[in-house]
Amino acid sequence: MFRGKAGLILALTFGFMLLLVLQKGYEAVAGATYPVYNVTQRVYASDLQAALDGARPGDFIQVVAQNASFITSLNWQVEGVTLDLNGAVITAPSGKNAISVAGTVYSLTLQNGTLKTSGINDNGIEVTSAGNTCLELRLENMVIDGAKAVYFKRNGRLEWSGGRSGSLDHGVRVEYGVNDFSGVFRDVTFTRSSRGAIYFSGLRQNNPVTRFDLANCRLGEDNNPLAGPALWIEAGMTEINIQGCTLTAGGNGSDFIHINASGTVSISDSSFQCLSRTAVYTQGVNSLILTRNRIVTRHGFESPAIKVISPSTVQVEGNTMMGPGPLGIMVVGGRVILQQNQLQGFTAGIDLQKGDAMDMLVTALENTVTVDGTAFTLNSALEGNLQGNELKGDIALQLLSSQGVQVENNFLQGSSAALLVSSSQGVTVRGNTFTYNATGISVLNSRNVSINACDLSCRSGDTAGTDITGLLIDNGSGVSVTKSTFSRNSTGVIVTGSSAVTLRESSWKNNGTGLRLAGRVEGEVTGNTITANAVGLDLLQVTEPNLRFIGNNIYNNEQGLLASPGNNLAVLENYWGSSSGPYHAALNPQGHGDKITGDLSFTPWAPYAYYEDDTPPQVSLALPGEMWLTDEPVPLQVSLAEEKWLDRVMLGVYGPGGETVMAKSWWRDEWPPSSASLSWEPDTKDKDGVYRFTVLAIDGKGNQGEAGDYLILDRQPPTVLQVCINNEAEETSSLTVELTLRAADANGIDAMMITNEGGPPGEWESYRETRSWQLLPGPPGSRQVIVHFRDGAGRESVTTASIIFKPLRESSGSDSESSGGPGQDPGGGSSEEPESIKPPAENTTWRGSKGSQDSPEKNSEDMSGVESEEPSKEQVPVRVPQGVAEFVDVPPEHWAWPAIMALAGEGLLRGDGEGRFYPDAPLSRAEMAALLDRMLDITPDTPRVKWVDIPPDSWYASAVARATGAGLMEGYTGGTFRPLQGVSREQAVIILARAAEWLLSSKIKAPPTWQAVDPLPHILPSFPDESDISPPAQRAVLWAVKEGLLRGYPDGTLRPLAPMTRGEAAVLMERFRMKFRQIIIPAATGT
Repeated sequence: MFRGKAGLILALTFGFMLLLVLQKGYEAVAGATYPVYNVTQRVYASDLQAALDGARPGDFIQVVAQNASFITSLNWQVEGVTLDLNGAVITAPSGKNAISVAGTVYSLTLQNGTLKTSGINDNGIEVTSAGNTCLELRLENMVIDGAKAVYFKRNGRLEWSGGRSGSLDHGVRVEYGVNDFSGVFRDVTFTRSSRGAIYFSGLRQNNPVTRFDLANCRLGEDNNPLAGPALWIEAGMTEINIQGCTLTAGGNGSDFIHINASGTVSISDSSFQCLSRTAVYTQGVNSLILTRNRIVTRHGFESPAIKVISPSTVQVEGNTMMGPGPLGIMVVGGRVILQQNQLQGFTAGIDLQKGDAMDMLVTALENTVTVDGTAFTLNSALEGNLQGNELKGDIALQLLSSQGVQVENNFLQGSSAALLVSSSQGVTVRGNTFTYNATGISVLNSRNVSINACDLSCRSGDTAGTDITGLLIDNGSGVSVTKSTFSRNSTGVIVTGSSAVTLRESSWKNNGTGLRLAGRVEGEVTGNTITANAVGLDLLQVTEPNLRFIGNNIYNNEQGLLASPGNNLAVLENYWGSSSGPYHAALNPQGHGDKITGDLSFTPWAPYAYYEDDTPPQVSLALPGEMWLTDEPVPLQVSLAEEKWLDRVMLGVYGPGGETVMAKSWWRDEWPPSSASLSWEPDTKDKDGVYRFTVLAIDGKGNQGEAGDYLILDRQPPTVLQVCINNEAEETSSLTVELTLRAADANGIDAMMITNEGGPPGEWESYRETRSWQLLPGPPGSRQVIVHFRDGAGRESVTTASIIFKPLRESSGSDSESSGGPGQDPGGGSSEEPESIKPPAENTTWRGSKGSQDSPEKNSEDMSGVESEEPSKEQVPVRVPQGVAEFVDVPPEHWAWPAIMALAGEGLLRGDGEGRFYPDAPLSRAEMAALLDRMLDITPDTPRVKWVDIPPDSWYASAVARATGAGLMEGYTGGTFRPLQGVSREQAVIILARAAEWLLSSKIKAPPTWQAVDPLPHILPSFPDESDISPPAQRAVLWAVKEGLLRGYPDGTLRPLAPMTRGEAAVLMERFRMKFRQIIIPAATGT
């Protein structure tokens, strides 16, 4: 059948497979007959006890069928065996334990099953006593019932992970004779357990050592709570760690976690549901740590939620505790650290007190406690530090018989009292905020208490009819109050029967009574501010005053100080709200400060306040106009704003010679709240002229605010009239004379009108002191000139002057010297406007400019520029038209001579008709418009703009209309152009940039170039004043510099905001004309 090696291999394989089939069949038959299998020995047993009896140390035994059921009681006597029940249930007969572990066993493992008992006194697992031997018992996923689920009578190590204890008596009980035990529990649920889920009560003389570690366990359930304690440890040394557990207590009244042993206890991230028991009770532990737990009590809870007796250290952090109940946390003795806990719903929140043999040292940080009674009590503490807590209750915080306690930056809200300090010493209260309905702080029978930077302001809403006190000091010694605030109290501070009391740098405001002293009081009140109270200080009940009362600000109180006769109190150098001092009916009736009564010594007082104030009053004065023309009173409107306190206001009126014509003052109580309507009534003897009005306001600190204005009093026409002809000559041989005119008026001489007697009426003209005048033609004889003067108010005065006309020779008809009509200026016609256009003569002469120019005068455009350049385009032959005279004020060596003569030669520039050009005069906007109009030949059909300040018949009207219509120049708000206003250098460049854009777009349809120029700082590093260039002008200026149109001054500056002169404008325009000479069609030639 099988041949060769291949046949042999097939035969062996077939035989092996047949053997396996036969063996599996045998095991199946054995499994059906024997339910227990020893995996290590690979043998079957008929029952569990037989399997255990036949086991050897280290064997692994497993129930073959899942969820099997055994009615038996096991006696475990073999060491190191592991039994996997595979879901099996073992039910012990009545009177028997499910498993009894012999004393010879040192370790065993039981897993994946259920142990049940039938009798109420039978246990799930009982570990019998065997001297000091130790059993290591491991339970995995076991459900165990019985009177006691696990009962240890000897030392042991229990590890239980997964499963459940449903015992009647104890989940895990360790017999009192055991002196070394540890239990580790993971994900185990304990229910029922009327006497305790985990229980150990040892003998103190044995000094037992225990360790318990519970993680993610459930000790009781909502529908099946623990009847007894979750953990009960008595005696010895213990180490307990509970983490992430849920504990639900029933109602038998014992502590839920009870630890009466030394050692360490840590409970974290766990949840407690307590009916009527203390959640955690410890006594004598070295260290108790409670972190991030949640403890919720229920109705009927009558014990402290946490009670700690005589610990070494207690740290309670991040816990949430919800009442009801009489008390949240109680600690007796030890060092206590409370941080970021939240307690609410209890009658009292936290009660910390000294133990019989242990001092109390407390640190409480950022806790929140809201209760009905006292939120926090510290009794007989040796040292304490309370910071950042929020405490609310009938009494927020009480310190009883304690010392060395710091209370800092807390929020304290108390119905009766926010803070009670009784029989204590060395207490510091700093930076706290208080809310209260009766008393903010009560200091009773205490000494060396410091209250600093606290806000004691009643914030309880409507407190009408309630006696509210910010601070009460009774029978105190060495109590100091500094930099604190008291407001909205019935009484800010009450001091009775106390010594060495210091009240310094604090504020009382908006109280019924700011400060009340009574009985025998010794101390110092200095540097405080007491303001806006009904009564600032009440000293009526002081019997034996020994007070240093100095340097305080006491103002704006309805009654500053009340004192009884006979005490003769000294209250020196205080500020009373007025530099005139306090008002005392007998001693200072002229005082405008706070009212004071009693036998007082208050002189000297401080004229100005001690508080900080650097801001003077804001004062404004409004007059009816610039002039006053009648004898009626002048109305004055004074507005005043003072942010703190006003002392007085003074008004002064000063005449033309500086003399005082009115002076008046008002104290604060006489001045209206914000503004006042005053008046000054001029006297008939007051001269016309300029009057100065000054309002001076002085605040409580002595700062002065002032407002002033001027008004011209003008009730008379011009006076002191004087007209002189030819310097008071008696006769003249010429009809042309020089008039010298004088007149005086407070409002100034606005205009004058000159008329020859017998001649036609003159015209009003601007007033000037000298005037050429043409006398009335005719035969020799007297000539009279009549002059009317008109002031700014429109009033007129008239005067005359005469002279004898006596010509040198007689002539018939009219005077040959008179070339004009009567009253005309003999200057020879009107001067030609600077920009008149005249065509050049056909025959021109040529002149070459010098090879280099001298440096220009100061403020003149530098022709050579700051940087080296090619020869200037202006250095070409200049056409000087025949008949065009050179300007007397522009010699050939003048730096602008080539440009001026080039433009004049083209008919684009002219002088004044008398041979002057005025190169250093500012260029006006009208002249700029005329230059552009002539140079660019702006077409007449360009849209025109009408300006309200340009007469239609003015010489520049058309040029301005065309320049603005083309968008080269712009006007101002209100429709004005301001033609006579100067042009700055950067404004001229902006206009030329627009002109270049207009030329390129209108003549050759090319895009503009100057808008795309890079930012200035990258191109103009050589000009130190480039930062003066206005942002809107930067690109235009840069374009002009790059194109060589604008070159700067010898000192390297550009001076963009300086006015452009006529000489600079000529140079700039000529450079522009040369640059665009291929586009510009000169107006003069028409080519």
